[in-house]
Amino acid sequence: MRSLFFVLTALFASVLPAAMAQGFQGTWYSKEGTISLWEEYKGSGKQNQVYGTFGKNGYIVGRSNGKTLRGVYAYANQATGQIIKNNGDPYGTFEWNLTSDFKQFNGPKRTGKALPNGSPDSWSGRFVSTQPPKFDRSKLRRYSAGFLIEVGPAVNKWMNAVGSLDGAGYLKKPDDMLGDFKISVVGALSAEEQAAVNAFVNRNRGLKGYNCYFYKSDESGLRCEIPASAGKTISTFAGGKIVGTDGYDVRKTDYLDATQCVPGTVRVDGYFLVCDYAGWSGSYAQTCDKLELQGAARRRDSRLVSYCEGPEQRIGLTMEYRTLFNKLGKNVVYYKYPDVSQHASASDRYYKSELDPDKYKCPSKKLWNNNGYLNCSK
Repeated sequence: MRSLFFVLTALFASVLPAAMAQGFQGTWYSKEGTISLWEEYKGSGKQNQVYGTFGKNGYIVGRSNGKTLRGVYAYANQATGQIIKNNGDPYGTFEWNLTSDFKQFNGPKRTGKALPNGSPDSWSGRFVSTQPPKFDRSKLRRYSAGFLIEVGPAVNKWMNAVGSLDGAGYLKKPDDMLGDFKISVVGALSAEEQAAVNAFVNRNRGLKGYNCYFYKSDESGLRCEIPASAGKTISTFAGGKIVGTDGYDVRKTDYLDATQCVPGTVRVDGYFLVCDYAGWSGSYAQTCDKLELQGAARRRDSRLVSYCEGPEQRIGLTMEYRTLFNKLGKNVVYYKYPDVSQHASASDRYYKSELDPDKYKCPSKKLWNNNGYLNCSK
């Protein structure tokens, strides 16, 4: 079993570019109270992370594509994040659609952990300023992760799907912002598409239990949602390093071109969507892990990955890893503690080689292990 532990900052670290005019970051007025939001750029602007507060005891966390925000609200103590249960169900869901001028939003909301589609209740607001929340940002991140865990995988799946709503937003601006409006609907798989996905998962048993899908029977566009191991802590054998629950994301979505995989080998391994790579081979089987194609949040970021044995390196006492080589489409990293950070070797080998299949040139398509470095064989 591979031991993987990721910090939540990996999800929230990419800040929304100033050039992005659309979106939900800032201060909004609504009948539910003043809303203050951060929107952090992710997934080419289609999977932005949004989190913030409303009123005196309200929190908001969700996903935005810049025009539509799908999210969860929760009533909790803003000093401690403790859920307030004396006002009925403390959770609810909503979908906000921006007007074409990005100055107003409207959409359905529903109390509880069911999706808001078709709810008679609505939530509307108008833009006030670009001022983001003054609330402690680290607390917002931590509390938001807990709220997402509580609402369950169905709501998280629905929120993450906002990235596929390219035409989201109002078709016609309502006069009073509380009148009739058209809400976006996730493009559900057709019966034929769902049958193709089911057959694919049955052939790739390592995907059982995960939400994976592709459209139009196109296996090159495979997407899977991968939950993190929330709630676990680990300590290294040197230095007593602890990674706790404050550092965990809830889930991520990886893309993988399954047409490049050995049939039947696509799987979720730890926190990665991977498969055995069908294109290349080598004479390194005893000293390296099998070469895998590793998915990523963006298709173009997929990499060929292996973990190899090699000589021990001396790196600083405060360093967990060091990049040894990074050019020509190849990146080699040495890990002092190979069971932490983004290392995923089944044998805890210290050297991680990542090859960009579009940039790393290896005409022979054969590799060998040169003291931890994967090199092309002539």
